[in-house]
Amino acid sequence: MDRTVSQLYRDYPQDAVSAIGHSLESGLRSRQGQSPIPVFFRADDIGVPSDNFSRMMALFKKKEAPLCLAVVPAWLTPERWTAIAKLCDRGSSLWCWHQHGWKHMNHEISGKKNEFGPARSEAHIRADVSRGKERLQDIMGPAFSPYFTPPWNRCSRSTINILKDLGFQALSGSRTSEPKPDSLQNIAVNVDLHTRKEADSLSCLSGLTDEIEQAARSGCIGIMLHHQRMNEQAFTLLDNLLEIISRQPLLGPVTFKELSLSS
Repeated sequence: MDRTVSQLYRDYPQDAVSAIGHSLESGLRSRQGQSPIPVFFRADDIGVPSDNFSRMMALFKKKEAPLCLAVVPAWLTPERWTAIAKLCDRGSSLWCWHQHGWKHMNHEISGKKNEFGPARSEAHIRADVSRGKERLQDIMGPAFSPYFTPPWNRCSRSTINILKDLGFQALSGSRTSEPKPDSLQNIAVNVDLHTRKEADSLSCLSGLTDEIEQAARSGCIGIMLHHQRMNEQAFTLLDNLLEIISRQPLLGPVTFKELSLSS
């Protein structure tokens, strides 16, 4: 697993929090007088307890902020689920535990990484998605929710149809993911906090603030997290971002459950 920390957090700009606040206000300015727009956080690559995972969970619990957690089925064991349970109330409405692929393994020979891409047969895709869902249901019980985040935010059209057949209620990729789901609700992230690839911190911050402003203008903000890539500066920024959101009356923090009910 790639644990590379983005340049944004290795050379942390001192005005990062204020720049993010200004971009959010700019994006929301046209919505004055309207009802709040939804904002959700999606944490990927969940399944192995760690110091960073514990710290992320404690932060969301302290802020009473909802979090959607994409769990890799092959990584989760009953023992790990028990350890995770000690960090939170598994039945709390703050958490939306859902499926993140099967093994988070790339099967494409060339091109972009994809666990459920064109290189695989429908039979193999169905088998992996099904066994992943069954494993999470067996280990997590009623805490599991039928939503699917594909690794690397992409999957094939046939995968989308298989997800529908297997009872999933929504797919969460990214704003730019193709193909767009037509048989499932699309709950896309449109802000990337931790896997930014710009060459320097100022470019990273500029890209991040642009994403936040455009997400606010779109009417739904979906923020992707990767706790393995977080350092002290990343936790500081996340803490401040959660505080900004909690104080903004035009934002309504939600999980996938509320979004699927409102569709």
